[in-house]
Amino acid sequence: MARAVFLSIPAYGHINPTLPIVSGLVAGGEQVIYYTAPAFAEKIGVTGAEIRIVSTVFDRLIEEAAMTRGRNAFSVAAAVMEASVSILGRILDSIRREKPDYIVHDSLTIYGQAVSRLLDIPAVCTVPTVCWGGGGVTDVPIWFALNMVRQGLGTVHEIARYYAFSRRLRTRYGIDFGWPLRVFSSYEELSIITTSRIFQPNADKLDRRKFLIAGPMLARAEEGSFKKQGDGKLVYVSLGTVYNNDPRFYTECFKALGDMEYRVLVATGTAISNRILGNAPPNFQLVSTVPQLRVLRDAAVFVSHGGMNSVNEALYQGVPMVLVPKALDQFMNCRRIAELGAGIYVKRPNAENLRKAVERILIEPDYQRAAQRLSVQVRAEASVEKALDAIDGFKRSRGIG
Repeated sequence: MARAVFLSIPAYGHINPTLPIVSGLVAGGEQVIYYTAPAFAEKIGVTGAEIRIVSTVFDRLIEEAAMTRGRNAFSVAAAVMEASVSILGRILDSIRREKPDYIVHDSLTIYGQAVSRLLDIPAVCTVPTVCWGGGGVTDVPIWFALNMVRQGLGTVHEIARYYAFSRRLRTRYGIDFGWPLRVFSSYEELSIITTSRIFQPNADKLDRRKFLIAGPMLARAEEGSFKKQGDGKLVYVSLGTVYNNDPRFYTECFKALGDMEYRVLVATGTAISNRILGNAPPNFQLVSTVPQLRVLRDAAVFVSHGGMNSVNEALYQGVPMVLVPKALDQFMNCRRIAELGAGIYVKRPNAENLRKAVERILIEPDYQRAAQRLSVQVRAEASVEKALDAIDGFKRSRGIG
């Protein structure tokens, strides 16, 4: 029986796509050991994996500072590097004692790649976002590249933080990861892309010997149970689990949708003030968390920040979207959905713009048709079996039983 160690940053959008893979490996007799933050232990434990609790500075970034530092790629890169220096000192000896046959780490988890190199353990990478493995910076859209430059000019101190922690990593472990944006692409000999081909601008350039587009890996446990309240069309609103502490957004939603005849379900998370939520109109239902994949079955439109996990689930269920990106790759995801006709990208999410976008999607059937058409494609692509077969092939090539 082979033994695998999984490493991922503590965020639903990165952990969720790994869960069906973990479940499949465990069902096949594999021993899987998952290093994770305390908040995710129970969720991951359902798969049958053995849990090892470890906390990093990234926990704080996600829980407290996402609305400020988390919007900026260079700030995230600095936090990843800081977390890597911290976590390597705590997990390296532990993983050495575990003696895994291979490691599976997220493309943003550079400490996973560092462990692989330092302990000479073969590694597989999971890629839950856009993959640049086929072309590199020359294929990044110009508007996205310019935005990165603008962010860099405004956050010189964050770039300096990145290099300060990078020097510590190099001094302590002899590993150099180079420039800040390198942390977003810690690819391996086998990298499994856990989203649809439609989001991959370099899909045709990817080396098929190294990159596999396995389609969305949706955690079925997320479906859960959901009690539908009332009849009529449902507008579902969620800014995900990281960027949801935005009082102005909720206030604008109340103004935009409060006097409409539709029911509005809002997943608020736990960070937003009750003072803000107390102003919700009568047709609003506010809950901290929902089984999103299940809720989307009943939704007529999804108002979303455009995180990859959310758009994958919406397309899987064939739900058109009103898109209000907050950070990083969300801008690319939202533009892509709009290009494909399955949603409206709202650059200024005030009450007037939100209302117009929701009404347009509910009235004009083309958005629903586009979402349903993409649903067929996404469902056809989604294959945990492809991912598991690729891992089996990788193990055979390394002589792992």
